[in-house]
Parts: sequence; structure tokens; C-alpha cells
Amino acid sequence: MISSRQTTATPLWNRSVRPLVDLPAPGHGLDVLAAGAVNSVMQVNYCDPDRGWRGTLAIDRIVAGAAIGGVRMTPTVHAGEVTRLARGMTLKTAALGLVVGGAKVGIEYDPAATTRRDALLRFFEHIRPMCESWYAFGPDMNTSSAELDEVAHTVGLTWRLGPLASAGERAQARERYDSALALPVGPFTVESLRTGAGTAAAVERAAQCLGINRPLTFAVHGFGVVGSAAAWSLCKNGHRMVSVADAGGSYTDYDGIDPLALHQKRTRRGGLIDRSALSPGVVVDVPEEVLYTDVDVLILAATPDVITGTNVDRVKAGFLVEGGNIAITSEASQRLHEREVLVVPDYIASGGAVAMGVGVVRAGFPSDDGEALIGHITDLIADATERGYRASRDRGIPMRLAALPDLTSAIHRA
Repeated sequence: MISSRQTTATPLWNRSVRPLVDLPAPGHGLDVLAAGAVNSVMQVNYCDPDRGWRGTLAIDRIVAGAAIGGVRMTPTVHAGEVTRLARGMTLKTAALGLVVGGAKVGIEYDPAATTRRDALLRFFEHIRPMCESWYAFGPDMNTSSAELDEVAHTVGLTWRLGPLASAGERAQARERYDSALALPVGPFTVESLRTGAGTAAAVERAAQCLGINRPLTFAVHGFGVVGSAAAWSLCKNGHRMVSVADAGGSYTDYDGIDPLALHQKRTRRGGLIDRSALSPGVVVDVPEEVLYTDVDVLILAATPDVITGTNVDRVKAGFLVEGGNIAITSEASQRLHEREVLVVPDYIASGGAVAMGVGVVRAGFPSDDGEALIGHITDLIADATERGYRASRDRGIPMRLAALPDLTSAIHRA
């Protein structure tokens, strides 16, 4: 147990370290593992002494000296959500064959607040020892690479992905990684395309597995970095987006919606869709209506737990792909499986960013050719999608559970 440090009023942090004995043996406890209900290896809980906001670092598993995961900032994120997300990162790296563990940070703070930088600095000052030793971090909901680079520098870290590389190789690894992020691919950069392109690859490989050999109709819940990149990648390959939603509403046109036009004209405030970019025939409704669109595939690229036991029976899509983390509850996933509706889980479909980072730093992925790098990422995710589909078909259980025996075996071997 690492000692705690606290004020006489509110505890600033507590760090508890648990031994690596809580993952179920391969083939056992799969529903528990998938739900993220198993304790993390390490958890840091911070409460700000001045403003009372909270932050959590959950390190689910340390593999080859490191654990990787994003930093999200929302007013509602909590320790339980962060623990589930960290478990998802462990599954994600294992599914893609990446030799690194999973982790996550959640900061309960208004991302629009002018004091957000101070909140990030306070939190990372307190978790700096973990960042120096194990935790490699990148952007997630409402954070950016540039912002986190600046935070890491300010609190005295050599690099936010430092644990992925040895001290002697860190400078060259960072140069490769930073160069790769900025590479152009169509109207995007590798940084803005990597996750969405992976999600699109999962969509296309799942369709092939299901025997769908024609252009797809699709809907996207969440038109941020992931949703817009996935939509562009699919439309570029001849598929048609017929519905999309962000926090401002849902927009449906069965003749098709151009994702690039929406991406290029998103409003500055909150990155919302600019309605002037929509054609006159678009039907506008509340955001959740996109979930019930009659399409081949529904891509979930926004907040957690949007498909639940309460609304799952209204879902009409032929199959679903989780481009965002933990978008479908366990109950809803089981109900969809009973209806023979395939769900490609987040730990496969949303792995583009971690695949890019670990691939460039540790696995020799190209760092000077954006198209080739995205190709490596999409191949990894497409192949993982097919393995998951075959396991689901052969074992007669949802894909989220079907792939877990192989993943837990890989995690235990690491």
C-alpha cells in the first residue's frame, strides 16, 4: 500500500495498489471481465481542496512496464466509469495484439470552463509519479494532444507517452510519433482520422462477415472526432450516411448526408453541426432519434450507456458498432444478441488511437506515410473484428464475450 497524503479537510488523493491476481483465469468470469467489474491494479482518487471537483486515474493492468489510456473531462465522469474504461483499454490492447496494459483518467470538470488548464495541472501534478513510471496518456473526450503535451511539460514530465519507450529511445520515439500525428490523409490528419478510420474498418469487415456485399446505409450517434472520421471513411468507399446526431439534434435524410460538408462547417462552440450545411430536405429531431433509424449499421461514437435495457427494443439497425467506449450496456448487448443483431464491441472498433501510438513507438509502424500508417491501423482492427465475429458465431454468445477467452489468455501471458 502506498501512503496517502491528505489535508485536515478533504483528502487530496489516495493511491491503493492491488496485486495482479484479480483477472479471472482464461475462460472464466467472462461477463464480469467484460463489464469491468473487477478491481483495477491501481486507482488514484483526487479531490480538489479549493473547488471540490474530483478526478480518478485507474490503471487496470501494467504490461511490459506500461499502461495506456486517454484523459476525459466531463462534468459527470466518476470513478466507476473510469474503472470500466480502463478495463476496456486492457481488452482493447489485447484484442489488437499490443503489448501494453490499459488505464484511464476521468476529471469531473466543465470542459468549457476558463479554469480547465488549472484543473488539469493540479490533477497531473498529483499523479506525476505514475506518469513517470507506468501511465502513458493521450486525448479522450474534451481533451487534445496539444493541451496534454503542454500539461506534461509544465508538470515536469519528459513526454506523456514516456513509459512506452526506454529513456535512451524516448527522444527519437517522440519525434516519430509527433511527425506521424501531423501526416495528412485526405482532408484529415492521422491524429484526427486514426480512430474513426478504425471504426469504419470494423463496419466494413463486419458487413463482409454478415454476407452484406453492397453499399451500406448508416447512422452515426456523435459527430465529434471519431464520428466524423468514420463517416468520411465510409462515404469515401461508397456507403451512405442517412442520419447523424450531436448534442444539438439529429438530422436524417435517406437520400444521404455529406459528412465532409458537416465536418468542415461545425460550429466553434462545442463542435456542433452547423445546420446551414444541411440540405433543405433534412428532418431535424432530438438527438436520441438517430438511435432508432432504419439503417444497415448504427455507429455509436458519443457517450457511455446510450443503448440500454430501456430503449434497446426500439433499435432497428441491422448491426451496431461501438466507435465510442462502453456505449451499450450488458443487458442491451444480450438482448441484441437474442435478436441476432451483431454488436462489434468498443475494445475492437475504437482501437485506432492506441494502435497508432503503440504501433509507431513500439512496433515499427510507418511514421512518414499517412496512408500506409492508417492502412496498418485499419488492417489490425478489421482482422480483430473478423476474429471476434467467428468466435461469436462458433460459441453462440455476443462478440463482447466471445473474444474474451483468447484475450484473457493473452493478458495472463503478458
